[in-house]
Amino acid sequence: MKAKKVLLILCALVLVALCGVSCKRKQEPTVFYTSSSSHRALTTSSKVSLSNYTFDSFLNRDLIKVSETREGEEFYGVLNGEGEVILPVSYTSLSCEGDFLVAEGGEQTSEHYVFDLTGKQLAVLPSLTAVADIGGGYFAVVDGNASTVYNGKGENVLPGTELDETYEFSSCGNFILAQSRQKGRTFVFHALTSDVLLSFFDTETTEYVVAYMGGADFVALKNDAVDASSDYDIVINRGEGATYYKQTARRYTVGVSSPTVLSPGRFIVSIANRYSIGCTEEDRRSFSLKEGNHAVSYYKTEGKTASGALAYYVADGSLQERKAMPDGVSPLLSPINGVAAALSSSGAIVFVNESGDVVNEINDAVYQDIVFSGEVVVASKIVSSGVVRRGALDKTGKVVVPFEYSYISAFVGERAIAAKEGRSYVITSSGAQSYVCDESFPYYFDGFYRVTVGEFIGVVSFEGVSLVSASYQGFAAVRRYGNVVYVALTIGSVIDVYRLS
Repeated sequence: MKAKKVLLILCALVLVALCGVSCKRKQEPTVFYTSSSSHRALTTSSKVSLSNYTFDSFLNRDLIKVSETREGEEFYGVLNGEGEVILPVSYTSLSCEGDFLVAEGGEQTSEHYVFDLTGKQLAVLPSLTAVADIGGGYFAVVDGNASTVYNGKGENVLPGTELDETYEFSSCGNFILAQSRQKGRTFVFHALTSDVLLSFFDTETTEYVVAYMGGADFVALKNDAVDASSDYDIVINRGEGATYYKQTARRYTVGVSSPTVLSPGRFIVSIANRYSIGCTEEDRRSFSLKEGNHAVSYYKTEGKTASGALAYYVADGSLQERKAMPDGVSPLLSPINGVAAALSSSGAIVFVNESGDVVNEINDAVYQDIVFSGEVVVASKIVSSGVVRRGALDKTGKVVVPFEYSYISAFVGERAIAAKEGRSYVITSSGAQSYVCDESFPYYFDGFYRVTVGEFIGVVSFEGVSLVSASYQGFAAVRRYGNVVYVALTIGSVIDVYRLS
């Protein structure tokens, strides 16, 4: 009986051990990227009611700027893609800056206004020069020689500060990163108290690169220009003389008195993430690198000498390498259907999955510019005749469209529009082509093309579906928002807007 119990215990232990081994073998790879879907074919259209206003332009996030003339003066407002009023047509000027609408004047006032994209008023200002979306629901206003930062409630979050018009900003959680490249100054403010938490000042021989890394952490790279006899890290020689540098990398954690010295092991040139200065809220939402991952570039060296060529890796918050990138390929990729395509330094087409792994490489030629739509990559190369021609390959490297075209658009669905020898065609991902018209560069091609019947034009999808009948004279504007394309078509002085999906 005891022997049987011992045997059962031993069997259980073996099963546990095997389970542990099995779990280790099944461990999923780290996923660094968020993938998007390829654009769907356009199959339907609907006319957008402009409520008898005149179309002016397409704005961000599928908003439409419209106008009306009253007693010789032009007034502007905003509708959404369904034709609903976001801002009334009562402003003398109107623009869209990221996720904010900026309007001036009106029928009774000359003040300036900042609204969110729902039309909620955030700020009323007597004057302003420029507005910038700095992410996180914050916006910066330049008025003359002064810069001010506001939150989504319209509150000045940096009262008492004196920053001039040269400063750019990024909202970073509870902090505001402010930088003047012109003056070589960088500050980190607390967004709730406006206290200065960190500050960095360039000199004639020192330059700082500062990046937000998440949480309460910032990284500062201190680049000192030194002479050849010093303990330098790198010498940059682009054929115009040598420059020697020493770099120190430190992580500053807000609330911790002393910074931590980091050892990335290479001379870093740049750090990019969704909190980089210049990224709007829309940029942040579409930023494919997942939170906590950072795109780092560094100089490639022979010994300590660099020519200026860059290499790249995905870093953690301490600048340690999480994933090395193929030669010349930046981590700022946007995977579609699980895969991204990029050009390496050698001109090879490299396919990278969401874990940053190279899943295929096409290196049979020196390829030039590429456009990837999720299943098909359009590329150009020099062919045997010595001219540049475009073709398309699938993700295995098989040529699905021969390299004989002067132009090929991005594929939408399984089709694109292409041109050769003065004629345009709709082509498929299997290489078939059908004649469209005698034009070497077709007019508009984002999932549709222009068809001409007599003196009038219409809109036909790449699949051959008639989306707008041939009853117009021309295009006023086109803009895509995700899987929806808006087109504005003219007939005389009238402009109609259609929503294609």
